[in-house]
Amino acid sequence: MPRSNMLSAFALACLPMVLAVVPAGEAGAATITVNNCNDSGVGSLRDAVARAVSGDTIIVRTRGCSRISLTHGPIAIAANDLTLIGPGRAFTIHGGDASQVLMHAGTGVLRLKALSITHGRIEAPQAFGGCIYSAGDVQLKDVTVNHCVAQGIGTGSADNVAGGGGIYAQRNVLLTSSAVYTNSVLFDPGLGHGSADGGGVMAKARVSVTSSDIFQNSALGNGGGAAAKSLSALYANINNNHANHGGGYAGIGFSPFDANSVVHSTIAFNRADDSVGGADLRRGPTLILDSTISSNAASLLSGVTLNLDDPKPAMVISSTIAFNHERRGDACQGAMDWGTQETPLQMQSSIVADNTCGTYTFNYDITIDDHTGLLEGSHNFIGHAHPHLPLPPDTMSGDPRLAPIADNGGPTRTHALLPDSPAIDAGNNDGGLGYDQRGAGFPRVKGTQADIGAFER
Repeated sequence: MPRSNMLSAFALACLPMVLAVVPAGEAGAATITVNNCNDSGVGSLRDAVARAVSGDTIIVRTRGCSRISLTHGPIAIAANDLTLIGPGRAFTIHGGDASQVLMHAGTGVLRLKALSITHGRIEAPQAFGGCIYSAGDVQLKDVTVNHCVAQGIGTGSADNVAGGGGIYAQRNVLLTSSAVYTNSVLFDPGLGHGSADGGGVMAKARVSVTSSDIFQNSALGNGGGAAAKSLSALYANINNNHANHGGGYAGIGFSPFDANSVVHSTIAFNRADDSVGGADLRRGPTLILDSTISSNAASLLSGVTLNLDDPKPAMVISSTIAFNHERRGDACQGAMDWGTQETPLQMQSSIVADNTCGTYTFNYDITIDDHTGLLEGSHNFIGHAHPHLPLPPDTMSGDPRLAPIADNGGPTRTHALLPDSPAIDAGNNDGGLGYDQRGAGFPRVKGTQADIGAFER
């Protein structure tokens, strides 16, 4: 199959995971107004939620106050579907570091818009959702969730478990134009058993992030920034998160219907104490397109893992994976790794270079989990590949001459190509992309042909 047709086929296969970041409508059966910042009583948010039925919309229109401080525990939401609209992010619902903030028992969708949720906390044998818990889906638009904690404190084999320092959903979490930061999920490691996944966000199904930031969150288990069965990221920043496994994002569990997409996004400066500093995308088909994975660190597998557990297709197009660091000194599994695949990894016009491996003699930017993996594609720049990995004959190597990651325009940070970079005008645009990682206003092709990597000089 020609490369252009192959790219189109893969893009169509991944379309559902990109569309998943589009928020659903907010129509409600009735509208209830909140007109004060009291924690209870007539006109309060708690009262409005108690009166709401599925499909209702609650609108906060307070005057002279911008914070609801909870003193009666979390606000319990029984309605299956409920929409809560605030006056803007300056309006805060504050848990006082004493309780969760919103506890949605309904199995439908909890929609939040234009407000902030902060300083929630849950400590329990099974602690899920430091600020927001939902038995269904959570959708945020223009919302911040910060300084929330979920901590497992049990002693039995099924206890001492926590998930979703900021947000936990039994199904999906959708973030649009929102920020989730400085949240944590913990358990007592001294008890000998426990788990704590999703420092910022945990979903039992999919986490979808569009035009949003997940940063400075932490988890003692998997996914410092987020943990779910699959990830969809579009114009997203997943940065400066910390975990034992999967510093930025970790896939947990798998279903044959799950797929990962990282599009026009940056995953950077995340840290894992053990493995996979940037993103663990090993479960399900994966598309990385017009994106940067940079400056992540781990004991091993510093940048991104693809399809280690299942022989699913993976494609990396017009992306940059650079400056990730593996701390271990006795081996080098590199910044990008994938395992045995019935379908080879497809890579087009991408850079995987300038990654380092502790004090190990050889720094491999890209490795395979055994000796049977294959890489197909063209117009790539790979600094140093594992010797058992055969590369397409037109692959470039050495130093791609990248500038430090910076704000070069657009909503996400990128590595600009220095004026003497050999990657300039050396790539392809077989997928017919209109823009580089930065989006509208930054054409994908400016010279005789596309540059290699996420940035077009």
